[in-house]
Amino acid sequence: MPRTASAADTARQPDRVRRLLRLSSSLLTVLLFGSACITHVPESFVQVEDAARLLSSRRFYVERQPGDRNQLDELIRRELVARGLDAGAGRAAGRPADTEIIVRYFDRLDKSVIIPYVRLLTLSFVDASSEEFLAAGRSSTPLRADVEAMVHEAVASTFIRASTAAESKASGDVRPADSQ
Repeated sequence: MPRTASAADTARQPDRVRRLLRLSSSLLTVLLFGSACITHVPESFVQVEDAARLLSSRRFYVERQPGDRNQLDELIRRELVARGLDAGAGRAAGRPADTEIIVRYFDRLDKSVIIPYVRLLTLSFVDASSEEFLAAGRSSTPLRADVEAMVHEAVASTFIRASTAAESKASGDVRPADSQ
């Protein structure tokens, strides 16, 4: 025989529904707040070996990486030009003979503990004639981040750290060359 709902069962159902709605809204709030916090946490790292040579150079060339669909070489070139530098971009074979600094970049997706995928952009600055490493800048943000903002952060933080290192060396202050 099917059981019919008693008056007590019927009275408890709205309480259950209210509790479920409160729990759902609380969970939704936590998820939205958490994702908003996570998407705005960029990380950068800079290492500078020869600040004077990097800062005194004016002719840069950004080598295009095979398979780059985001045209990062062009974005990096524009960022260097915006800093008042003479910069070109293209395949390694097309590099002009008067290039002083080669900029190489590595763009990849990486898994993170907090966020499923993080985009990492690393710029490497090397002397064109000796292939000697001068500096590197890295920017990492969640996948939805603006690529142009990452390029700006990586280039700007590298030159800011190079300027700081050069000023420290000129004043006799001894500080580590890398910063996090």
